[in-house]
Amino acid sequence: MASSRLEIDLGAIDRNLGVVRRTIGPAENAPSPHRPAVCAVLKQDGYGAGAVRIAKRLVASGVEMLAVYALDEARALAEAIPTVPILILMPTRGLDRHDPLYRHAVAGRIHFSVHSLDQFASLNETAARLGAELPVHLQADTGLSRGGASVGDSNEALLLLQRIVASPRVRLAGLMTHFASPCCDDEFTREQARLFRDFIESIRPVVRAAVEQGGRAVARMNDLVVHAANSCATFRSRSYHGTMVRVGQCLLGYVGADVPQREHFEFRDEMESLEPSIRWIAPIAHVQEIPVGWPVGYGSTWRAPQRLDGRATRIALIPVGYADGLPRTLGGRSNLAGRIGGGPGCVGFTGRLYDDTAQSGGMTIAPTASETIYAPIVGRVSMDQITVDVTDVPESFLRIARPGTVGGSGSGDPRSSEVEIYSRDPAARTFLPTTADTAGTITHDLLCRVSPRVERVYKVSAALEPVAEPTRAPLPMPVIVPTLAGKAAVA
Repeated sequence: MASSRLEIDLGAIDRNLGVVRRTIGPAENAPSPHRPAVCAVLKQDGYGAGAVRIAKRLVASGVEMLAVYALDEARALAEAIPTVPILILMPTRGLDRHDPLYRHAVAGRIHFSVHSLDQFASLNETAARLGAELPVHLQADTGLSRGGASVGDSNEALLLLQRIVASPRVRLAGLMTHFASPCCDDEFTREQARLFRDFIESIRPVVRAAVEQGGRAVARMNDLVVHAANSCATFRSRSYHGTMVRVGQCLLGYVGADVPQREHFEFRDEMESLEPSIRWIAPIAHVQEIPVGWPVGYGSTWRAPQRLDGRATRIALIPVGYADGLPRTLGGRSNLAGRIGGGPGCVGFTGRLYDDTAQSGGMTIAPTASETIYAPIVGRVSMDQITVDVTDVPESFLRIARPGTVGGSGSGDPRSSEVEIYSRDPAARTFLPTTADTAGTITHDLLCRVSPRVERVYKVSAALEPVAEPTRAPLPMPVIVPTLAGKAAVA
């Protein structure tokens, strides 16, 4: 049995997709009812939440494309969900006929991002060897410098485009770039968007020449999509939406918690309506009393203090440690100079039982921050466990599982009190983005750190409203060289 579990609320993910749909919907009085597509980014096993299970839910709700980083991630999704295209973001150089992705690639379901001339040459050779036409998205580097062909003085991106449209073995499926700081640097994001728009304008003669050739060239260009916006950029401005947005973290409900100057976001209200979907809980494994001055944890970095009321210190053992993905920076502070608080990390005691089956619309009822009692982590975070000062936590919140003896000769209750490691409640001291800030890192990092040995449990909370159904056809879209703002412009 797993020593802790990660609860993923699929209902919240559904509703977050609905928020994205409303955000990218056609502007009022728009000349065209076109709405951008949604590409769900599920890198690193869906940021640790389980890519396949989440993808099934999102595809059922109308997501038009999935994106992963590497081939192995694409293999798992392609076998489980054989209905939507999958974009590989890593500069991949090819695959062979023995790869499980071969039949999906031949069918045109695997889209490759192209970053450079030499990578394109390898992909082109692969396509010829496989006898397949591979769809590719040209990635233009507009300032992130994390892969992509430069749109600067060398204009490698234009040279790359010319090679792509001249090849009979690849199909230009999209143009893409990636913003460096859409959450916190509006000026540089606008500059990157300008560079990307200028690049799109510069390729018009090349596109026009390819279209004039007729036949296959026209078919290739009719599949073109333009995408630049990640989660933050999607909510910052409609002008960044293009014909598709690539969103990941916002689907899990974690965009906006650490965004400065939210008033500059065009879709601030929509961003703030996102619902966090991840909750990490564990049982209590052990509770003990220790005398004044007694050390706790490796390095004896914390010792039981002399309390004014004379009470002995109580320490609870929680079976979660750095091997499970809990950062070591949440523990390890010393109180030798008179500091008794421990931490800086803490956990929440909810007053519920770890294996409580109380349900609401299929989702375990989560306690609110006001109902939860918080206690500091003391001593260092160990590989498999943490120690928590629970001296001020009521006894009723500190239940330990006591199974009956073998053969039924004894009695007991196998349920322990519940401890919340990461909360879904933004008001909680253990809210995931708050804990990330305390640990000196970001929400993405903590999500991806959670070990595969932590059990994943998928639940569905009662929907507050139906997910908006897409009003447009699935990819490929009949749009030729759209601007970044999403207005179609036929070359």
